[in-house]
Amino acid sequence: MIRAVLGTFRRKDEAPPPWSFIVAVLVGGLIARLVAIAAYRYGGDDLTVYTYFSRLLLNGQNPFDAPEAGAVDPVYADNPTGELGLFAAVLQIYDSRTALRLFFVVADLTTVLTVAFLFRRPTWWRAHLMLLLAFNPFILVRWHFYGADKTVLFLWITLLIAFLEQERHALAWTATTILGILKWMSAYIVLPLAAFTASRRGPGRALLAVALSFLAVAVTTIPFFPDSLDPWHHRQDRLDHRPDHESVTRLLDAVGLWDPLIVKIFVPAALIAIFVLFVVDRIDIREAVVLSLAASLILLPDITRTEFIAVPFLLIMRLTRRRLAAIWVAAALSAVATVGASNKASTLPFSSILERLFDSTEYEGSLFYVFVINLFLFVVIALYAADRLRGRVDVELSHDLRFHPPGGAARRPDPTVAAALD
Repeated sequence: MIRAVLGTFRRKDEAPPPWSFIVAVLVGGLIARLVAIAAYRYGGDDLTVYTYFSRLLLNGQNPFDAPEAGAVDPVYADNPTGELGLFAAVLQIYDSRTALRLFFVVADLTTVLTVAFLFRRPTWWRAHLMLLLAFNPFILVRWHFYGADKTVLFLWITLLIAFLEQERHALAWTATTILGILKWMSAYIVLPLAAFTASRRGPGRALLAVALSFLAVAVTTIPFFPDSLDPWHHRQDRLDHRPDHESVTRLLDAVGLWDPLIVKIFVPAALIAIFVLFVVDRIDIREAVVLSLAASLILLPDITRTEFIAVPFLLIMRLTRRRLAAIWVAAALSAVATVGASNKASTLPFSSILERLFDSTEYEGSLFYVFVINLFLFVVIALYAADRLRGRVDVELSHDLRFHPPGGAARRPDPTVAAALD
């Protein structure tokens, strides 16, 4: 058994890691998440929001017309009907905020299994990514110490990337549609996906896929329409807010360069630029998806889910010993910053140091805190950018994922591939 586990890091075929390794990672990941949940029974304000509005839906009420004097301000009814419906279904089974947290655990561990079995990558790469996703301290804090729906969204992003690598277009569009239903995220990736499908299956099928995806998302807004569009309006209104304590835009605000117009111009401009890079064969479809999702989030002035922007890049980048060390260290420091700025810091060892370093309020706080909490994101993006600048790709794939005109022959790149673990 020990030999099989150690062999995981030497083999380079496309076989999944040994079952002994998979089970060990799943059990260890489960224990780590249960410990995170037990350490903070409340689970954070976001979990309260999910639970409150999903219970309204479960009881047949309009969650977008919540009472003004209710337990949660109605302005926080900013999640689409699809996501609230999913959470209401979970609460139907067991009506407890803990049920949602356990659901997030199941989603997270399913992502680990997806990496093990659906990615066409060398075994060593999948094994290291499984460990990184299962035991990343930043993810454990941000998605389980504090309950977060990002576990469910990242599962579908991971499935989307896996299906694209296999060129299983129907399944890729299914994952895209579910992302749209849950959080309207399909809007940011529809252009490169449509172009990719058109280049492989023809423009007619691409248009049909876009139409069906749009229709499915639109159908979920019918209940409580037009109130069901309020979440979109609430999120757009936040673009005019002053950058809060952990958004990277706090760095711009600190030097007097922040203006809400920046994000309103940046997002569409970045999405168009990424689409053009894909069409002119500078990036592949996986990169186009990950970059588009990052562009839609990175300059938001309200609380930026920095780990949620970063983790999809792990699906498309090379992993080496030095890179893994840098990623693990950055994740640990970002996790420490998160806990250090929380109301739990006073109960921890060295609490005075943590509170002094990471003291933060909604719109104020140390720029050191902003830097450290985003360090995981900065390191991951820097490593991806290094690959791009050097003309390298993560690992050799069995399919060309670049764009080529419909009817044209696919061009297989000749990538520079680093050693598995240099």
